[in-house]
Amino acid sequence: MRDSLSIKFNVTIRGIDVHTGKEVYRHEGKNIFLDTGRTWLAQALAYDTNSYGIVDPPPDLEPNAVAAAGPYTRTADGVIPLGGLFPSTAKLRMPFLPFYIGLGVGGNQNSGPIPLDVATAYPGGNTQSDADPTVTGMERPVRIRTNAGVVPVRWLMPVAVSLPLPTPHNYVQYTATFGLLDINGGQLGADPAYPVVPISEAGLYRWTNSPDHMTASYALVTDLPFVSGQALAYETFPPLFKTAAVVISAEWQLIFD
Repeated sequence: MRDSLSIKFNVTIRGIDVHTGKEVYRHEGKNIFLDTGRTWLAQALAYDTNSYGIVDPPPDLEPNAVAAAGPYTRTADGVIPLGGLFPSTAKLRMPFLPFYIGLGVGGNQNSGPIPLDVATAYPGGNTQSDADPTVTGMERPVRIRTNAGVVPVRWLMPVAVSLPLPTPHNYVQYTATFGLLDINGGQLGADPAYPVVPISEAGLYRWTNSPDHMTASYALVTDLPFVSGQALAYETFPPLFKTAAVVISAEWQLIFD
Protein backbone atom coordinates (compact mmCIF):
# COMPACT_ATOMS: atom_id res chain seq x y z
CA MET A 1 0.00 0.00 0.00
CA ARG A 2 1.34 3.40 -0.93
CA ASP A 3 0.04 6.83 0.03
CA SER A 4 1.45 9.76 -1.93
CA LEU A 5 1.46 13.31 -0.63
CA SER A 6 2.29 16.23 -2.89
CA ILE A 7 2.79 19.81 -1.78
CA LYS A 8 2.17 22.65 -4.21
CA PHE A 9 1.46 26.36 -4.31
CA ASN A 10 -1.41 28.35 -5.74
CA VAL A 11 -0.65 32.04 -6.13
CA THR A 12 -3.12 34.88 -6.73
CA ILE A 13 -1.97 38.47 -7.31
CA ARG A 14 -4.74 41.07 -7.39
CA GLY A 15 -4.72 44.82 -8.00
CA ILE A 16 -7.60 46.89 -6.60
CA ASP A 17 -8.34 50.51 -7.56
CA VAL A 18 -9.14 52.30 -4.30
CA HIS A 19 -11.18 54.99 -6.04
CA THR A 20 -13.65 52.54 -7.57
CA GLY A 21 -13.13 49.49 -5.34
CA LYS A 22 -12.91 47.39 -8.49
CA GLU A 23 -10.39 44.69 -9.23
CA VAL A 24 -8.23 45.98 -12.09
CA TYR A 25 -5.75 43.08 -12.27
CA ARG A 26 -5.73 39.39 -11.43
CA HIS A 27 -3.07 36.73 -11.93
CA GLU A 28 -3.57 33.13 -10.84
CA GLY A 29 -0.69 30.66 -11.02
CA LYS A 30 0.52 27.32 -9.71
CA ASN A 31 4.00 26.85 -8.38
CA ILE A 32 6.54 24.38 -7.02
CA PHE A 33 9.00 24.57 -4.16
CA LEU A 34 12.33 26.13 -4.97
CA ASP A 35 15.41 24.15 -4.01
CA THR A 36 15.78 26.50 -1.04
CA GLY A 37 12.16 25.70 -0.12
CA ARG A 38 12.84 21.98 -0.25
CA THR A 39 15.85 22.44 2.02
CA TRP A 40 13.68 24.50 4.36
CA LEU A 41 11.04 21.75 4.49
CA ALA A 42 13.61 19.03 5.25
CA GLN A 43 15.12 21.07 8.06
CA ALA A 44 11.69 21.99 9.40
CA LEU A 45 11.11 18.28 10.04
CA ALA A 46 14.42 17.60 11.76
CA TYR A 47 16.14 18.24 15.05
CA ASP A 48 19.92 18.20 15.03
CA THR A 49 20.44 15.17 17.28
CA ASN A 50 24.03 14.41 16.28
CA SER A 51 25.28 15.34 19.74
CA TYR A 52 22.14 14.43 21.65
CA GLY A 53 22.70 12.53 24.87
CA ILE A 54 20.00 10.03 25.86
CA VAL A 55 18.63 10.70 29.33
CA ASP A 56 17.76 7.65 31.41
CA PRO A 57 15.30 7.40 33.00
CA PRO A 58 12.96 9.35 30.66
CA PRO A 59 11.61 11.85 29.88
CA ASP A 60 14.22 13.32 27.58
CA LEU A 61 13.89 17.08 27.35
CA GLU A 62 12.89 18.73 24.12
CA PRO A 63 15.50 21.23 22.88
CA ASN A 64 15.33 24.69 24.33
CA ALA A 65 13.85 27.56 22.32
CA VAL A 66 17.31 29.17 22.35
CA ALA A 67 20.04 27.20 20.63
CA ALA A 68 23.44 27.63 19.03
CA ALA A 69 23.59 30.07 16.14
CA GLY A 70 23.11 28.80 12.61
CA PRO A 71 21.31 29.64 9.38
CA TYR A 72 18.27 27.56 10.33
CA THR A 73 18.47 27.79 14.11
CA ARG A 74 15.51 29.05 16.09
CA THR A 75 16.23 31.73 18.68
CA ALA A 76 13.40 33.06 20.79
CA ASP A 77 14.97 36.38 21.74
CA GLY A 78 18.41 36.39 20.15
CA VAL A 79 20.10 36.13 23.55
CA ILE A 80 22.26 33.13 24.40
CA PRO A 81 22.00 32.27 28.14
CA LEU A 82 25.05 32.92 30.28
CA GLY A 83 27.58 30.17 29.67
CA GLY A 84 25.62 28.86 26.69
CA LEU A 85 23.93 26.17 28.77
CA PHE A 86 20.79 24.43 27.52
CA PRO A 87 18.53 21.84 29.21
CA SER A 88 19.13 19.42 26.32
CA THR A 89 22.11 18.51 24.16
CA ALA A 90 19.90 18.30 21.07
CA LYS A 91 19.79 21.47 19.01
CA LEU A 92 16.97 23.02 17.06
CA ARG A 93 17.70 22.88 13.36
CA MET A 94 14.19 24.04 12.52
CA PRO A 95 13.82 27.05 10.22
CA PHE A 96 11.17 29.61 10.96
CA LEU A 97 7.84 29.36 9.19
CA PRO A 98 6.72 31.42 6.15
CA PHE A 99 6.03 34.95 7.28
CA TYR A 100 6.72 37.46 4.48
CA ILE A 101 5.97 38.12 0.81
CA GLY A 102 8.15 40.37 -1.33
CA LEU A 103 7.54 41.86 -4.78
CA GLY A 104 9.84 42.85 -7.64
CA VAL A 105 10.09 44.01 -11.26
CA GLY A 106 12.17 41.04 -12.45
CA GLY A 107 11.13 37.76 -14.06
CA ASN A 108 10.85 36.74 -17.68
CA GLN A 109 7.26 37.91 -18.06
CA ASN A 110 8.16 41.59 -17.70
CA SER A 111 9.06 42.66 -21.24
CA GLY A 112 9.13 46.37 -20.34
CA PRO A 113 9.59 49.13 -20.87
CA ILE A 114 10.38 49.74 -17.21
CA PRO A 115 10.24 53.44 -16.22
CA LEU A 116 13.71 54.99 -16.02
CA ASP A 117 13.44 55.91 -12.35
CA VAL A 118 12.45 52.33 -11.45
CA ALA A 119 15.12 50.78 -13.69
CA THR A 120 17.77 53.02 -12.11
CA ALA A 121 16.69 52.21 -8.56
CA TYR A 122 16.37 48.48 -9.23
CA PRO A 123 18.89 47.49 -11.93
CA GLY A 124 19.13 44.02 -13.39
CA GLY A 125 17.66 41.74 -16.03
CA ASN A 126 14.43 39.88 -16.61
CA THR A 127 15.44 36.28 -17.21
CA GLN A 128 14.22 34.26 -14.24
CA SER A 129 11.43 31.71 -14.62
CA ASP A 130 9.14 30.34 -11.91
CA ALA A 131 9.55 26.92 -13.53
CA ASP A 132 13.20 26.79 -12.47
CA PRO A 133 13.62 25.38 -8.93
CA THR A 134 17.25 26.57 -8.77
CA VAL A 135 16.08 30.18 -8.55
CA THR A 136 16.96 31.47 -5.08
CA GLY A 137 14.78 34.57 -4.89
CA MET A 138 13.47 37.64 -6.65
CA GLU A 139 15.54 38.95 -9.55
CA ARG A 140 14.85 42.68 -9.04
CA PRO A 141 13.14 43.13 -5.65
CA VAL A 142 11.59 46.52 -4.86
CA ARG A 143 11.46 48.33 -1.55
CA ILE A 144 8.08 48.49 0.12
CA ARG A 145 8.98 51.60 2.11
CA THR A 146 11.98 53.90 1.87
CA ASN A 147 11.55 56.68 4.45
CA ALA A 148 14.81 58.46 3.55
CA GLY A 149 16.78 56.74 6.33
CA VAL A 150 14.50 57.94 9.13
CA VAL A 151 13.42 54.36 9.80
CA PRO A 152 14.83 51.20 8.21
CA VAL A 153 13.96 50.37 4.65
CA ARG A 154 11.43 47.55 4.41
CA TRP A 155 11.71 44.90 1.72
CA LEU A 156 9.23 42.27 2.93
CA MET A 157 5.56 42.48 3.94
CA PRO A 158 4.27 40.32 6.84
CA VAL A 159 1.48 37.92 5.96
CA ALA A 160 -1.88 37.11 7.49
CA VAL A 161 -2.28 33.33 7.84
CA SER A 162 -5.53 31.40 7.47
CA LEU A 163 -6.42 27.71 7.72
CA PRO A 164 -9.54 26.04 6.31
CA LEU A 165 -12.23 24.57 8.52
CA PRO A 166 -13.12 21.93 9.46
CA THR A 167 -10.09 19.76 10.11
CA PRO A 168 -8.14 18.06 8.73
CA HIS A 169 -6.51 21.10 7.16
CA ASN A 170 -5.34 20.49 3.61
CA TYR A 171 -3.90 23.92 2.89
CA VAL A 172 -2.62 27.08 4.52
CA GLN A 173 -2.93 30.53 2.95
CA TYR A 174 -0.52 33.44 3.38
CA THR A 175 -1.86 36.87 2.38
CA ALA A 176 0.12 40.12 2.15
CA THR A 177 -1.48 43.48 1.34
CA PHE A 178 0.56 46.30 -0.17
CA GLY A 179 -1.06 49.67 0.43
CA LEU A 180 -1.25 52.96 -1.47
CA LEU A 181 2.14 54.38 -0.46
CA ASP A 182 3.89 51.01 -0.35
CA ILE A 183 6.35 50.56 -3.25
CA ASN A 184 5.46 53.93 -4.84
CA GLY A 185 6.72 56.07 -1.98
CA GLY A 186 7.60 56.18 1.71
CA GLN A 187 5.46 56.86 4.74
CA LEU A 188 6.92 60.25 5.74
CA GLY A 189 6.50 62.17 2.49
CA ALA A 190 10.23 62.95 2.14
CA ASP A 191 11.24 60.01 -0.02
CA PRO A 192 11.75 59.57 -3.74
CA ALA A 193 8.44 58.52 -5.29
CA TYR A 194 7.94 56.11 -8.17
CA PRO A 195 4.66 56.99 -9.91
CA VAL A 196 4.42 53.66 -11.80
CA VAL A 197 6.15 50.42 -10.81
CA PRO A 198 5.54 47.37 -13.06
CA ILE A 199 5.39 44.53 -10.51
CA SER A 200 6.06 41.16 -12.17
CA GLU A 201 7.52 38.76 -9.58
CA ALA A 202 6.83 37.66 -6.02
CA GLY A 203 8.65 35.59 -3.43
CA LEU A 204 7.53 33.82 -0.25
CA TYR A 205 10.02 34.10 2.61
CA ARG A 206 10.36 32.59 6.07
CA TRP A 207 10.42 34.66 9.25
CA THR A 208 13.58 36.59 10.03
CA ASN A 209 14.31 38.91 12.93
CA SER A 210 15.40 41.52 10.39
CA PRO A 211 12.82 41.78 7.61
CA ASP A 212 14.23 45.17 6.66
CA HIS A 213 17.74 43.85 6.02
CA MET A 214 17.13 40.20 5.35
CA THR A 215 18.56 38.38 2.51
CA ALA A 216 21.43 42.24 -1.22
CA SER A 217 20.83 43.40 -4.43
CA TYR A 218 20.87 47.15 -3.92
CA ALA A 219 22.68 49.10 -1.20
CA LEU A 220 21.73 52.65 -0.19
CA VAL A 221 23.87 54.92 1.92
CA THR A 222 21.02 55.11 4.43
CA ASP A 223 20.17 51.42 4.72
CA LEU A 224 21.75 48.03 5.00
CA PRO A 225 21.71 45.81 1.91
CA PHE A 226 19.00 43.33 1.05
CA VAL A 227 19.72 40.00 -0.63
CA SER A 228 16.88 38.45 -2.60
CA GLY A 229 17.97 34.85 -1.94
CA GLN A 230 16.50 32.25 0.42
CA ALA A 231 12.95 32.44 -0.96
CA LEU A 232 10.83 29.36 -0.36
CA ALA A 233 8.75 29.84 -3.51
CA TYR A 234 8.81 32.18 -6.51
CA GLU A 235 6.25 33.38 -9.04
CA THR A 236 6.45 35.52 -12.19
CA PHE A 237 3.51 37.13 -13.99
CA PRO A 238 2.62 39.81 -16.56
CA PRO A 239 3.23 43.27 -15.08
CA LEU A 240 0.81 44.78 -12.59
CA PHE A 241 1.32 48.54 -12.85
CA LYS A 242 1.39 49.67 -9.22
CA THR A 243 0.45 53.31 -8.65
CA ALA A 244 -0.56 55.24 -5.55
CA ALA A 245 -4.19 54.45 -6.43
CA VAL A 246 -3.73 50.66 -6.47
CA VAL A 247 -3.61 48.22 -3.56
CA ILE A 248 -1.99 44.83 -4.22
CA SER A 249 -3.16 41.64 -2.54
CA ALA A 250 -0.79 38.67 -2.83
CA GLU A 251 -2.30 35.32 -1.75
CA TRP A 252 -0.07 32.25 -1.52
CA GLN A 253 -1.64 28.86 -0.76
CA LEU A 254 0.42 25.88 0.35
CA ILE A 255 -1.74 22.89 -0.61
CA PHE A 256 -1.36 19.28 0.52
CA ASP A 257 -2.79 16.79 -2.01
